[in-house]
Amino acid sequence: MNMIASQWQLRASFIRWSLFLVPLLILLGALSGQLSGSGADSAWFSALQMPAIYPPGWLFGVVWTILYALMGFAMAVIAAAKGARGRGAATLAFVVQLVLNLAWSPMFFAYHQI
Repeated sequence: MNMIASQWQLRASFIRWSLFLVPLLILLGALSGQLSGSGADSAWFSALQMPAIYPPGWLFGVVWTILYALMGFAMAVIAAAKGARGRGAATLAFVVQLVLNLAWSPMFFAYHQI
């Protein structure tokens, strides 16, 4: 058998990366939102016309936290896949989407670019 690492070593690597990346991405998402003044209490945002099916404001914090946690797990899968073909391209694609995702709150809430 030509295994570079055992299943346990691969799982442990994923767990270590997850313990680092999930909180990091949640923190980056929270900072992006905080620094841009995002939220339902924004005077500019409150003045916008909302659709009839607009969800309650507290739900956005919950959903965005879950999304950033899932992105952290996704990046942990990539980071734990040492030696995998396409790992570099996957990392680049992840970083590009993360930068765009983090830029969304400042563009929308701080610069009012709808």
